[in-house]
Amino acid sequence: MEARARVDFRKAIVAAFWIFPVLCAFYLVWRHAVALPFWDEWNTPGSQLASWCRGTFTWAELWSQHNESRKLIPRLIYLPLFLLAGWDVRLALALVLAVASLGSIALCHLIQRTIRSTGAGALAFGLINLVLFSPRQYENFLYGIQWETFAPGFAVVLAALVNLSGRSLRWKTICNAALAFLSTYTFANGMLVWVLGFPLMSAAAPNGAVGSPANLRWRLAYVLAAIVSIACYFISYQHPPLSPPPASIATDAPALIHFFLIWIGSVFRTPNPMVAGAVILLLFLSLAATAAWLTAGDRRQCRSHYPWLVLGVYTLVSGAVTARARLGFGFTMAADARYTVFTVMLVIATIGLAFTVYENLGDRRRLKTVGRFCGAVAGIALLVLWTSTFNAERRILKKFTEYRKHLQLVMRWADAIPQNPELAWLSPYPEMRQTIHTLAEHDVLRPRLVSATLARAVSAAPADGNESAGALEQAFPDGNGRLWVKGWAGVADCVVVGLETGGRWRPRWVLGTRSDQPGRGDFSRALLASDVTGEGAVVKAWAIDLERDQAYPLAGEIRFRQ
Repeated sequence: MEARARVDFRKAIVAAFWIFPVLCAFYLVWRHAVALPFWDEWNTPGSQLASWCRGTFTWAELWSQHNESRKLIPRLIYLPLFLLAGWDVRLALALVLAVASLGSIALCHLIQRTIRSTGAGALAFGLINLVLFSPRQYENFLYGIQWETFAPGFAVVLAALVNLSGRSLRWKTICNAALAFLSTYTFANGMLVWVLGFPLMSAAAPNGAVGSPANLRWRLAYVLAAIVSIACYFISYQHPPLSPPPASIATDAPALIHFFLIWIGSVFRTPNPMVAGAVILLLFLSLAATAAWLTAGDRRQCRSHYPWLVLGVYTLVSGAVTARARLGFGFTMAADARYTVFTVMLVIATIGLAFTVYENLGDRRRLKTVGRFCGAVAGIALLVLWTSTFNAERRILKKFTEYRKHLQLVMRWADAIPQNPELAWLSPYPEMRQTIHTLAEHDVLRPRLVSATLARAVSAAPADGNESAGALEQAFPDGNGRLWVKGWAGVADCVVVGLETGGRWRPRWVLGTRSDQPGRGDFSRALLASDVTGEGAVVKAWAIDLERDQAYPLAGEIRFRQ
């Protein structure tokens, strides 16, 4: 019984090691999720939902280009989901976590297929989950369309699993072609799956089967499907207007390498992501060279190294294309959290390759000793980086959530305060405001806009208030294109601030309140006000109780000059 208890305890520890990073990600998404469509989401699916509501939706729009991608598959998911349930992006966040979790399961199966030792496989899976659910991913887990960027990488994993199976070439061709097609029309780099997922013969296939007429026909069919799929992708393709021109490989080579290394090295928060990227790249290339050396002596090892190599190649090619397409935005773009979705795949590939190379070293004891030492150092470094990044990301997420909640208020008041300059922070797409209006009119947008009662109330200037409702205490331009406002309100969820110039009142901004004591909500914020001009403008404010659908004039009005 004691021996069994010890075994169960060890299994519990291993399971906790596997599950801990997943639970951290789920908890933080649950805590910080905000129902706010943001940035590219206003184009896909926002524009298509609005077109459907207006009755102008076409097949061409379903197929249309979004930046460099043709998001046919995501739109086929978004349209029925959001039209039936309402456009609440938290539904998409559930999809992001589901895709990441399914990818984790697929990687677990890949480990079982390529790493012979159960203990080594358990350790590898724990490390891979730490990377896949890296704290740098938390912002991605809170962005509803990021499941699209996960899809191609996991398609490579699934295609590798299919190729490692003992199924027929026909079955592999159909499965991998389907994975490649779905990836191609989900995100732009999904086209790589056509190459990296090329169907391979089973190791148990009889000699001569490779060149049989039937197998040659299936290979030809796969190649033709790839040509047709990719050719259709580029029909009427145009360079995205919001993207910079591609960098020149000849003249911008040093900058491209710099961008590429920062891109790779941003899986965790480090003082110098370029150096981190160089270390990760060197580790992967060294392991790939060692795998090639081992395979040259024993070709049977090829199948254990193969999936990790193709996963690494997927990331490296994606990074090279990204560097050329995004260099014009500057090096800060390379460290953006959104790219962690891709770069974690290189670290995962490096971990998997390290274990398969170590297992195939055979009786080379000196190399195994060096491998154990390097693995221990890398494992400790991974745990330290994970912990430090987790602490940093928790602080960042607080600000991230506060910002999103503020923009959610801005969106909810979009029809009532159409001149709010902070609406531009929601999206770069000019049709966004009309999209908001259309979706609200057809009761698709979540959360719903504020009521017509409140919109009418704040359209009139607040009368002289008394301090029972609260007071506007400060309002002044800070000299950097912002208006700093401060005050307090009684029972209020938010405050609407506006300007009265030349006897004309205009509500311009909305901001939330923070309650530190019962019956009182404080507000203090710098509001975007670069277009505010004119002398003698008077700043006034309304306190808003969203639950009771009431607006109360705040005491205090402030006149300022610019």
